[in-house]
Amino acid sequence: MASHNHAESSAVPEVANPAKVHKSAVCVIPPKETWSSIQAIRVVHDKHYKRWMPHMNLLYPFWEDKGDNFRRAAEIIQTALAGTEPFEIQLASFNDFHHGKSCTVWLRPTPSAPFIVLQSKLEAAFSECNDLSQVVADRFCPHLSVGQWRNKKEAQGAISLFQETWTPISFQLTCVSLISRQDV
Repeated sequence: MASHNHAESSAVPEVANPAKVHKSAVCVIPPKETWSSIQAIRVVHDKHYKRWMPHMNLLYPFWEDKGDNFRRAAEIIQTALAGTEPFEIQLASFNDFHHGKSCTVWLRPTPSAPFIVLQSKLEAAFSECNDLSQVVADRFCPHLSVGQWRNKKEAQGAISLFQETWTPISFQLTCVSLISRQDV
């Protein structure tokens, strides 16, 4: 499986790993031709709509996009995922995370097993970036966030409404991406 990177390849020097920041991630980005129905929900409900494209984080937070950090990360990803075969992903059902005072509604990628294996290979290569496997019952939960709601009742209502009209999206997962934002 490939990683999206635009840096030239060279030997990775032995240096300390960069600090993690909440402005970078290793993720899966659905193909652009699948975005319209996802974005139709996100533009109304997701406070991060302008900040990030639709994506499913594998490692977040991640190394700062500074100097040759992303080039180094891409090389490590290439090695960690060598021999990983592409697989089909479907986004067909919604679920939610409850955060105490709010809820996030998300699409569940299925099958989840190969997604979890992919994430665990990356986490093994970047052991300091294990935050996502510590959030929900000490395990990674693959998801694509579509928005935030004030409470569980509102989130459940949104899920029911979305599920009634949702047409499942399928795509071949062939690569992972390194993303970052430069805003403050």
